[in-house]
Amino acid sequence: MTNSTLYGILQKNLGLPSKAALQPIMKEISSPLVEGEFRWKELSDYLDSHGLSREIWVGEDGTRIVARVEYDPSSNQIIGFAPKLNSQGCPEVKKFDASTAETIISYFSNNLKSNYAYVIMAQPLSDVVPAFCLCVFGTNNKFSAGDVLRRWEYMKEKASSFNIILRGFSSDADTRLLCAMRVQSFPESTNNPLIWYGWYVQDLDQEYSYIQDTVHIGTKMRTRFLKDSIILPMGNYVASPTHLRSIIEDISKLEHGLTNTDLKSADKMNFKAVLRMTDSRVLDSLNNVHGAAATHKYLQLMSDILVSFLDKNLTASQRIFLIWKSIFFIRVWRKWLEENEFSTSTNFLTSFTYFCLELNAHALIALVRKFRNEHKPAHLMVWLFSSQCNENFFRILRSFTPTFSTIVNVSMRGFLGRCRKIHLQTELIQKLEGEVVFPKVLEKISIAAELSSILSAQGLPSDEEICLIVKQARIEALSDSAELGMKTAIDRLVPPTSLQVFNFKEKKSEQAGQNGEDLPPPVPEDVYDDVLEDTAIANISTPESDPLELPKTGPFLKHTSANGRTQIIRKSTFLWLLSSGHQNLSSDRLVRVQTKVDTCQNEQWEQVKEVARQETIRLGDWCVFKYEGDIVIGRVLAFSYLSGKGKSMQYSSSTAPTTKPMSKVKGLGCLCSFYELSLMGQLLPVKTSIHEFYDIDNYLCSIPRPQCTDGTLRLSAMVVGLIETLVEDS
Repeated sequence: MTNSTLYGILQKNLGLPSKAALQPIMKEISSPLVEGEFRWKELSDYLDSHGLSREIWVGEDGTRIVARVEYDPSSNQIIGFAPKLNSQGCPEVKKFDASTAETIISYFSNNLKSNYAYVIMAQPLSDVVPAFCLCVFGTNNKFSAGDVLRRWEYMKEKASSFNIILRGFSSDADTRLLCAMRVQSFPESTNNPLIWYGWYVQDLDQEYSYIQDTVHIGTKMRTRFLKDSIILPMGNYVASPTHLRSIIEDISKLEHGLTNTDLKSADKMNFKAVLRMTDSRVLDSLNNVHGAAATHKYLQLMSDILVSFLDKNLTASQRIFLIWKSIFFIRVWRKWLEENEFSTSTNFLTSFTYFCLELNAHALIALVRKFRNEHKPAHLMVWLFSSQCNENFFRILRSFTPTFSTIVNVSMRGFLGRCRKIHLQTELIQKLEGEVVFPKVLEKISIAAELSSILSAQGLPSDEEICLIVKQARIEALSDSAELGMKTAIDRLVPPTSLQVFNFKEKKSEQAGQNGEDLPPPVPEDVYDDVLEDTAIANISTPESDPLELPKTGPFLKHTSANGRTQIIRKSTFLWLLSSGHQNLSSDRLVRVQTKVDTCQNEQWEQVKEVARQETIRLGDWCVFKYEGDIVIGRVLAFSYLSGKGKSMQYSSSTAPTTKPMSKVKGLGCLCSFYELSLMGQLLPVKTSIHEFYDIDNYLCSIPRPQCTDGTLRLSAMVVGLIETLVEDS
């Protein structure tokens, strides 16, 4: 589990066996992983050795690696090229044999390097035993939904042949897997009973279930909410991060726990920020922010969606209620946007996120029915039905850097080696059970046993009970939407007519350099030591005589250069000579999913303290605008250009000039929560379902933030007088 230097110290001082003596034992416990090979036999043994039921959930995900080609002497294979997929959608195994120099050269000409490691994990239905690495292979991320469907069919057949029950599949943020899930989950027609008609469009007797990772759904909803160029209208209100900024500025952090960092949209995978934003303290604080009803509802939606799958203490009935209440509200919201001439592409969740939610809600009911009919209520551990087993595996793998090593970048060969170490560690913990005490493992076992007994005692709802729960969820969703000003008929609560043909824009996540990441410099002493050593040995040439016949599986090969010079050279050195270099990845994976932002946006902004026209206004400012010959008070929520199409209208800054530059002709508008000013200085909300960007040319002045007394916004008499004077002068 450590490197040679440290183990040498431990061996001398603790009387440990030599590395040579340990190798046969390690091979007996865990054989080396072969790229692209499915380990069904090993999985079967893994389940039996841990005393688990022969049921698994499969999670798939990929992670960035260094695109480097290397020689593996133990298998005489070249590792680092992306293997082609066969007719079953699976990678071809052992296709890069290092036999001759000509063969190796042809690999460089006809193949692409792997820049992703794709991992397929098998999660046992146990809260104690880690997921098992079923297959790992390098890829250049070029495969189709058809390849995924063919691979899944192969996996279902192989699992059955080993007497393993495969319950379902999960992935995250990959549209190709989501398209495959759509094909498998939503048939063109179903034979479901009438009581399921109109709201449940999946086949009730579907054998396999498909779930998208709940954690990633949460981060995607957060990113959508924080995006400056997106407005999310809900009836008479707009969901906006400006309301959260008000909490941070006006209320003590002890009351809500939020920070400005939590509202940085550049950090797309910050799940801890998702949890803080959906905390009950934040929701309670929003009740004291005027015009924040839509923001409160959006964050409540996020919370309910996360809790329905991740909270281990909920009953099946509670899970169904929370997720389906969210689904019905989102369906109402979507229909209301369509009826009020808003765009579901710019004023709603992304199509990807929405489909994931529909998919998960349907899958939850399918799993409840399946485990109920099989009398296995304790198996409904929906928090395991995700690709978080992959994420956990990646975290462990990245942390598996030995002491005294500074290497943070891993190639495909290094990835395979670390995978084996993780498996060895898991097996050793299992084999030493009863002899060595592992406190964390004992704690997990105790909690899991208690949870299992609770789940078994709770039971699972019948079909009639499920329909009653869903009916109540629909009633509450309609009530919540009506409070926001969104009303629709009950028959409009059906999903879109074409869940079966839903389209998603394919996006490649974590592509090299797409986020402008800062890559660390290479570490020559770590990366090149072995290569330089190999080069010194490899300077053996025989220009005047034929070289010795070399075994094809050995570490050396013959190479004849263009001038007829024949050399014996190490295969690893030969690969180094052919390679054109490699790219290093950031040591912090979170950096690779962040976009660079203008640091000036994060500077502290001084609040407006007097009634005056400002050269620049920012999100959250209170301003006076001309409106049809009168004046209104508006709180700025977002900015946008007034001309152009699509992304050309997006305005990403949190500040905007109040005077239009002569060279700019696009026009700039601001979205506001508007208020009328009464004679007594009260601000009365203007309720409207028309949320549009108002030309910033109508801006008159900025004013200090109103005071809130007994739930009423009020301006001081002095401020009111100054506003009236300024309006008269203008």
